[in-house]
Amino acid sequence: MPLEPQVETKGREIYEDPKPDEFLEDFNRILNSTLFSLLADKGQVFIHPKDGTITTRLTHTLKCYNIGSEIAKRTNQNRNLVMAILFGHDIGHFPYGHFGERTISKITGKDIRHEFVGPLLLHYVEELNLTPEVYEGIRRHSIGWVSPEISRNQPGEYTIGCLSDKVAHQTHDVDDILKTKYWNSLPDVAYELGRTTYERERVVIDEIVNQSLEKGFIHFADSKVFELCRDLRRELKSNVYSKLDETVHRKELEKRIEAVYDFIDSEKQIFLGIQPEIALAYLNDTQTSFIATHRSQIKKNPRIIRNYSLMTIIPKLFGKQIDLRAPEKDLESQNLNSY
Repeated sequence: MPLEPQVETKGREIYEDPKPDEFLEDFNRILNSTLFSLLADKGQVFIHPKDGTITTRLTHTLKCYNIGSEIAKRTNQNRNLVMAILFGHDIGHFPYGHFGERTISKITGKDIRHEFVGPLLLHYVEELNLTPEVYEGIRRHSIGWVSPEISRNQPGEYTIGCLSDKVAHQTHDVDDILKTKYWNSLPDVAYELGRTTYERERVVIDEIVNQSLEKGFIHFADSKVFELCRDLRRELKSNVYSKLDETVHRKELEKRIEAVYDFIDSEKQIFLGIQPEIALAYLNDTQTSFIATHRSQIKKNPRIIRNYSLMTIIPKLFGKQIDLRAPEKDLESQNLNSY
C-alpha cells in the first residue's frame, strides 16, 4: 500500500500569511533565486566540457527532480516538498563542483560543504525565508545510501531527496564518463544494472518503490540492485572522481580558485570586503575562470564584471559574516552502516 505522507510544515522563521501550498511556494522561490540560475554553468563531474550534452549542475538537478518526483508520487509522499528539496539540493555548490568545494575548504581551513552552504545563503543572503523542512531536506541529501535505521526515523521526503541524488549519479554520471571516453565501455557492475542510462534508472527506481511499499517507509537496502549500486558508487569514487582530482586540468582549476579568492579578499574597493568564500558561491565556472585570468584588467575597470550575479549581491553581504563551516557532528556520522 502507498505510504502515508509524513511532513507538514512547522511554519516559517519569519511569519508570513499562509500559502495554499507552502512547499510549492518554496519550490518557486528556489527556482527564481540567483543561486539556482548559476547552476547552468557549474560543472557536475567534468568542468568546461566541449560536448554540450555533458551534465551540468542544472541538468543534474532536473534529473534528480524527475527521479524524486516519480518516487514520491508512487509512494504517496509529499511531491512538492521533494521537488523543493531537489531543486535546492546542489544550490550551495561552488565553481568546479566538489573539487572547488574541497579547494575552498583547503584555503579557509574550514570543513565547507554545499549541503550546509545552500540553506545558509538562501536564508541569510537571498532572504527567501523557506520552510524549515526544505532547509533540513537539503542539508540531509548527502548522507549517502541512507541506512534503514535513519530512513525509518526521518520523513520519507528527506530519504527520497537523498536517494534521487545518488540514483542520478549512478546513471547519468556513467553516461558522461562514456561520452568523454574516460571509460571506453561500461564496467560489469554498471552493465548488470542496465545497458542504457534509461534502463539503469528504471531498475533502481522500481526497486526503491517496491521495497518502500513492502516495508512501509522509504527503503533501499539488502537486495541485488542495492549491492550493484553500492559497488558502482565505489567504482566511481575510486576510479573516476578521485583520479580526476589528480589531473593537470584540476591543478589549474585549483590555482584559479586560489587566485580569485585572493583577488576578492584584497580588492576591497571593488568587493567591499565581503567574504571571498561566499562571493565564490555566486560565481559560475566561466566567470571564475575569467576573473582568474583577467584580474589586472578588472582592477583597472571593474565595470567589466558589472553584470555578474556576484556584483548584485554585494550590498546584501556588506558587513555580514556568515560561518559556512559544516557542523562538527554532521549528518554523515549518523550513517552508521556506511550505506
